[in-house]
Amino acid sequence: MGDILGSIKEGFEYVIYNTIYRLFYYAEIAFCQILNLMQGLFRAFSGIDRVHYGNNDDYLVNIFFGNRIITAIYWGMAIIGIILIFVFTIMAVIKKSFDLDGKVQRSHSQILRAMLRGILVIISMNLVIMISVNFTNVLMESVNTLFTNAGSVMESGHKEYTDEEYAAMSRIFNTIGNYSLNPSYKNRYNLNACYNEIRADIKYLAEHKVFDFYYETETDDGKTVNTWQSVLQDIANAADYNKDQPIDIYDEQIANAIDNCINVLRSDSDFHALEYYDEEKIYSEDSVPLDRTLFLIATMGNGSTAAAKNDKYNKDPSLFDDIRGPYYMGKKDIYSLNQVNKDFDISVMKTNYLIVYIGAIVLIVNMALIMVNCIVRLFNLLFLYLIAPPIIATSPLDDGAKFNQWIIAFVVQLFSVFGTVISMRLFLIYVPIVMNPSFQITSNSLLNAIGKLVMIWAGCKAVNKANALLTGILSGTAAHTSGAAADASHDLKRSAVGRGAAAVRHKFESGVGQAALKTANVAARVATLPVRPIYGAAKNTAAKVKLAFNQLESAAENSIVKPPPKPGGGGSGGGDDDKPRGKSVIKSRDAKIADKYGMDKQYHPEKHQGQGGAENQKPPPKQ
Repeated sequence: MGDILGSIKEGFEYVIYNTIYRLFYYAEIAFCQILNLMQGLFRAFSGIDRVHYGNNDDYLVNIFFGNRIITAIYWGMAIIGIILIFVFTIMAVIKKSFDLDGKVQRSHSQILRAMLRGILVIISMNLVIMISVNFTNVLMESVNTLFTNAGSVMESGHKEYTDEEYAAMSRIFNTIGNYSLNPSYKNRYNLNACYNEIRADIKYLAEHKVFDFYYETETDDGKTVNTWQSVLQDIANAADYNKDQPIDIYDEQIANAIDNCINVLRSDSDFHALEYYDEEKIYSEDSVPLDRTLFLIATMGNGSTAAAKNDKYNKDPSLFDDIRGPYYMGKKDIYSLNQVNKDFDISVMKTNYLIVYIGAIVLIVNMALIMVNCIVRLFNLLFLYLIAPPIIATSPLDDGAKFNQWIIAFVVQLFSVFGTVISMRLFLIYVPIVMNPSFQITSNSLLNAIGKLVMIWAGCKAVNKANALLTGILSGTAAHTSGAAADASHDLKRSAVGRGAAAVRHKFESGVGQAALKTANVAARVATLPVRPIYGAAKNTAAKVKLAFNQLESAAENSIVKPPPKPGGGGSGGGDDDKPRGKSVIKSRDAKIADKYGMDKQYHPEKHQGQGGAENQKPPPKQ
């Protein structure tokens, strides 16, 4: 029964692996490939890499500034500028000649000197621009090289092997050779027993830093080269050599490493030991591999949640450890599932795919914005370059004030890309530090993950604002720009998270208000439910009594005979004060009001009077 359940479990895991886990992995490498392509475009647009045009490879800005059409347009603008500078000089001289109040401070010689200086600047501007552009290209390349190779000084190393180390290597090969003589050496018991026997020597070599390097196993022409150190390094990376392996559990990593060693011992006649080894652990390419960095960050976790199949590299993972270092340096391919399966577990419980998806989207969007800014910068430089002669031509009128503003604008555009490139390279150093499992913001795992995502988002915003910070320093508006660069509240409000939070808040407030109102209405209805029949009956009875009273009152008024007015009486207001006024007086007034406004029915003051009584009530509007 146990074997059946075990077979069912293995079959289920096989199906899950070949469907869900593979889909997650393929989506991950798809994001990594897009990121890799975007990084190539970013390097070209920012001036780090050269682009091909015609028969030459040059930087993008050099191609446009060195274009013959652009150069011809500039010299045409230069002619226009020289003509304008003569016109403006004549205008300045005339203005100075007719200056009777002494408002023009400059003399005729200063005006002529400004004219000659402007002509000289227009003629030499093309050469000055080319020197400036090439200088920024060299400076950009130097900054990029500095960021790329900054860690190589700390990571470079030289190793010379001692006799004791060679003796340990020999004992390992001798033990593996003896086990290979057993026809059933591939049995998991024999493989694990063999590993446990050589584990002490493996640990000794690791402590003496024999495995601190990635040993090349291929030549430039693709030929495989096996050395003692490279074969033993595969065995050292197969499992945690700090503890014995269980005898009855099959370990694929150990089995593959020992089997590879046996095949090399049997078939490779060029198998040899290295006397020394020199290596730089940082792969000295011109850029940080964004795709490989993001992929490896996803394999880092805390102990059991890390993806390395060798638990030794899950305790303190690093981009440069013996498992992840070959992938980071490009020696192993992250896009090869067979290769990745040998070193990492691609299940969703081990590999943090969410980090890859979110990180890739953030980086892709930000690099796209940066590339657009670089193209806008290039266009602005070309525009300032072509418009320079007419600006310089105004020097006789303002003594070069407009040209000084042009210089500031051109320098800001010329150096603006430095802020982008430096901040982006700094971001690539910032991300691995933040995502390293050894960096803990809080002991709560959920809050720790949220905090790291917030730090990544804030870093992306800082990349976009760093360029404005640098240009603010160059243009003399550093205080304002620095404050704007440090204020991310506007970005937070415009972000999806901010809009979502505002929408939730609005829904919550309106929902709570409506719910409270409805609850109050329901409560009032429930509270009055027991007395509602009594209230209804009382209301109906009162209405009937009031109607009967009105009818009786009308009948009584109609039965009263109106007395004749006294002589000299003045209508309703005259007469003997000793006689009380009855309803007949009110009836007479009501009748007059009804006749005046053409009312068919009797006017009832009690229906229209306020607290002041019928005497203070205004008549209804005229129909």
